[in-house]
Amino acid sequence: MKRLISSRADWWAVAVLTSISSLLFVVPSILGHPPVAGDNLIQNFPLRVLSGKIMATGHIPQWNTLAYSGTPLMGGLNAGSLYPLTFLFIVLPGALAWVLNLIACYVAAALGVYALTRWLGINVVPAFLGAVTYTFMGMMVGQLVHLGVIQGQGLIPWVVLLMLMTTKRLQNADTSLGMMQVLRGATWPLLGLVGVVAFIFLTGEPRSIVEFETVGVLVFLYCVWWAERGIDRPRRFLVACALGVATMWGVAISAIQLLPGYAFIGISQRSNLTETFFGSGSIRFEKTVLFLIPDFFGGSGIFHQPSYFIDYNLPEVSGYVGMIGLAALFAAATQLFGPHRKEIPRWIGLFVVMAVVGLVFAWGEFTPFIHVMSKIPLINKTRLQSRNLAIVDLAAAVLVAWFVQHLIAGERSKISLDGWRKWVTLSPLFGALLVGVLVLVWPFGTERWFGALPNQAVEGHFLFWWITVSLVIIVASILILTKGFRLGTKVRQRVVVGFVVVDAAFFMLACTTGLAISSVPAEPSPSYAASQLGTSGRFALVDTENRHWDQFIPLGQPNTNVFTNLPSIQGYGSLIGQSYGDATGAHLANNLDACGLSDGSYRQLRLDTLVVANWELAPQIVALENGVPVNLPVSTPPACPHEPPVAQGSERRFYFGQSLALSSAFFIARSSSVMNDTSIANSFHVQAISSNGKVSELSQQITPTSTGWAITFPAHPDAVGLVVTGPVSKVMDTSTVTDTSGSIYSLNGEFQGALDRASWSLVSTSGTLQTFRTTRHLVPWVYLSGAGSGSRVLSSVNTITGSQTNVVHLEQAGTLVRSEAFLPGWSATVTPVQGGATTSAPVIAHDLVQSVNLPPGDWSVTLSYQAPRLKVGEIITGVGLGAFVLVIASVFVGFLRRRSHSRA
Repeated sequence: MKRLISSRADWWAVAVLTSISSLLFVVPSILGHPPVAGDNLIQNFPLRVLSGKIMATGHIPQWNTLAYSGTPLMGGLNAGSLYPLTFLFIVLPGALAWVLNLIACYVAAALGVYALTRWLGINVVPAFLGAVTYTFMGMMVGQLVHLGVIQGQGLIPWVVLLMLMTTKRLQNADTSLGMMQVLRGATWPLLGLVGVVAFIFLTGEPRSIVEFETVGVLVFLYCVWWAERGIDRPRRFLVACALGVATMWGVAISAIQLLPGYAFIGISQRSNLTETFFGSGSIRFEKTVLFLIPDFFGGSGIFHQPSYFIDYNLPEVSGYVGMIGLAALFAAATQLFGPHRKEIPRWIGLFVVMAVVGLVFAWGEFTPFIHVMSKIPLINKTRLQSRNLAIVDLAAAVLVAWFVQHLIAGERSKISLDGWRKWVTLSPLFGALLVGVLVLVWPFGTERWFGALPNQAVEGHFLFWWITVSLVIIVASILILTKGFRLGTKVRQRVVVGFVVVDAAFFMLACTTGLAISSVPAEPSPSYAASQLGTSGRFALVDTENRHWDQFIPLGQPNTNVFTNLPSIQGYGSLIGQSYGDATGAHLANNLDACGLSDGSYRQLRLDTLVVANWELAPQIVALENGVPVNLPVSTPPACPHEPPVAQGSERRFYFGQSLALSSAFFIARSSSVMNDTSIANSFHVQAISSNGKVSELSQQITPTSTGWAITFPAHPDAVGLVVTGPVSKVMDTSTVTDTSGSIYSLNGEFQGALDRASWSLVSTSGTLQTFRTTRHLVPWVYLSGAGSGSRVLSSVNTITGSQTNVVHLEQAGTLVRSEAFLPGWSATVTPVQGGATTSAPVIAHDLVQSVNLPPGDWSVTLSYQAPRLKVGEIITGVGLGAFVLVIASVFVGFLRRRSHSRA
């Protein structure tokens, strides 16, 4: 680094890049708005806080008792539990440790690109702009909502640099000095590569790992086959071996994280993946327009800007590299052809190929190569292929530095800005200009042409001023690249620097969601959550459309329940035990299978409180727009197998999920014969349910018809549900209610029938959420089954690691059952209370939870979790890390000896 950054200008550039990366997160945090949003809020931040808490007790963070009724923490691959910077959460407040982690990501990215381009021979200012392009545009900014992803992205430039440095030193070494002397000359870049690879794999983030795989393979092939002309085979072989050993060494150091994660994948929903899964999240060709105008489909929503309004989400499609970046990509590609191709640096071809490969992988399932890509090891275990745009961003950033260097120097021919090549270089800019003008004068049609639905395309009208700014940037870029050569060198340099900085700033303003000010606390209040959810058992929050973010986070939506310490049967992570996920449907955020309520499957999980969104109970099917009724999409919930009959005796309850001012209702009879029986038809009656679940009479006029009961409510009462008495078994789920505005709601929501049972009671209604609590006695956290009437659990002690010690008395052989999700890795030790040898006992599945078979007597039973393959991982990591430390110590001692000899 000292040789790469040696001049005063270098240190100024490093200082500026570091300062920007720091202030970007420090200032909002000081103002009370720490940059915790999106998946960071409900996943990455709380799981790292939990990891820190567990490590503070001296244990490896292996188990999370608060999500999915218990789930692997480190093995879940989202917590980054053993990433070195996660150790900050042991000793620092969560928010401070979080900000330091973010700063480290962006400083690493900026300095990595800067050092890489300086090593490639780029001057200070162009190298600075290359770093700005990578760090503050595209995926590096877009993926701010996923800490593990940007941790890997920030380190990838260092991988490229260290691989190239190693190759250069080995290829230029004097082989007559012997093999050890040759390798000694590449010691520091090799050791650096080992460390960076270890850091990337310790993130636990699959996307970071496969991005390293893709970039690493491309750079490896370049280093071995193409980096230099005239290199003999033995030296190529030496380069290949050195890079391969360094990579495997880094992977070995991270084995303590990788092996438990890989073991969990084998029993998770990702154990048998399909090509469809791999292709999910690929970016459609038409969305590549975001390289031209980054907020073409809306942006962050700041200053009344329309938020991103088409399918997918903005962070996953933000690959913008700026106007200079686009020109640099096309200019570099044209330089690879023609008589002058031998005059350009060979590494230009590497980064052009890297950009093409990244773009093809990002397109994923929309290319003919999907069948090949889905067979590549490691890569085939991932989805969200649009994130490969980060590879394009890195390649573009390096090429920006190369392009700007020659642009400032006025060397048109070296960057394809002369002759016919000029039009190729400028073609993406003219394309951006055309698209910008079209969407400005014909927003609806242009948005539709690029894939927006009619109800989405109307938002294009509100992008006028934002598109106008983009057009100004596009026109300015064209002028700089066509007329800028008339300016003096220093003036041209200042103009280019100012332009790239403005381009990056506009992108961050328009398209960054990770820096958006959140209206919810990053750390929910335990007292508030307890007052709403209770503390007796586990809870679940149901909203498949995820519209209640602002209300769910203060309740401790998993994984923010790390701060409330209230356990849930749900979670939020990339992995979930397959048997548990299949039984509960809880993999996606705020999802739950209603059938588990119907058949009582969740009793074993101690589900005590359920908060349900209105559309899960009574979805709106007709809305009024400007006084005109509009039919809304309707879906029929799936029938539950073995579902018991609905209705509580002679009544049936229908909940709305919100308070409605009722105008009328229509309850559909199951057949016309029901209405032909006057005694049945006339026995129909309804009552109102208040917000806290109380039932009261209401004024109503019931008119039997040939198909059902038409009811009007003259007083327009407010109600959150209706109780039907009479022929309740003859009422169809597709019955409807109409409020005073004319909106119509169907009573066939997925959770409607499941909650129409004596085992669930409405306790409150808030906005468009209703809270229900079980009326049954919860099964104990630990109980004995089949052990005789005098058997009992005498005491039970839990720890933050998930382990539990129980003292039990059994009259006869029986089973200890614990309400904690079962997964391989659990074991038990059994010790006689009166003294004696401790023995081990298997922990087996008791449906979804854990159990241990015990003989009669008094026993102390300790259940503990050790992630599968953890011991092997510890050994491999210990050996790899120990060797790494020894080599560094040896090199350092050798350096000190040589220094003392030279002084003597």
